Amino acid sequence: MFASTAWDMRTTLTLDDDLAMALQDKARTTGRPFKEVVNAWLREGIDLAKALDLVALALEYGGTVHSADSDFARFPDVRWVNPLAW
Repeated sequence: MFASTAWDMRTTLTLDDDLAMALQDKARTTGRPFKEVVNAWLREGIDLAKALDLVALALEYGGTVHSADSDFARFPDVRWVNPLAW
């Protein structure tokens, strides 16, 4: 995760209608602000993209991923070991 900074970046983001509706629905059902929901979904997507990089390497080289992150269970073709489960 990135280090905290003393400033917030503001930007304009154009969302497809289906994504905007899904995010608005999530904000409504959880009672969380829309901005918070968008940021959480972006973080989850970035974390998954990082995991996919490791998955690709493990598949290419026949390696085993050692991580406490249960997201690796999503990939049945990858050998995954949770070192905290021993």
